[in-house]
Amino acid sequence: PPAVLHEPIFQKLFEAASIARFSPDELFDYRQSLKYYRDMKNVIDTSLGEGMAKGMAKGMAKGMEKGLAQGIAQGMAQGMEEGIKEGMKEGIAKGLAEGRKEEKRVAARNAIQLGLDDTAIAKITGLSKAEVARLRRKDGI
Repeated sequence: PPAVLHEPIFQKLFEAASIARFSPDELFDYRQSLKYYRDMKNVIDTSLGEGMAKGMAKGMAKGMEKGLAQGIAQGMAQGMEEGIKEGMKEGIAKGLAEGRKEEKRVAARNAIQLGLDDTAIAKITGLSKAEVARLRRKDGI
């Protein structure tokens, strides 16, 4: 064909014309060959798609596993940090409360030594009369 007719559209036209001149046996062989080519292309495309899907699934599984491990590590670190802070708050609160109680007991012992009665000591310190009596027995006063 002349150089002007070397464009893809004309190449397809020449190919179609060539196929149109096939004998019945050549046309049958051509169609069988085309069918075989399409079947093989489908097999390859399907295999490639399945391989890519398996690869993506495997990659996602590894990514999820790594992300889960990082999440657990971060969660544990954050949980420990928060637990320590909360524990310190509770410890300080308990320590202060126990310190206040001990201060009341010291005040009650001093009042006992001064000779005040249990009812007056209980009112002054905020301790119960039973607690004041227990302190009196314990200290032997």
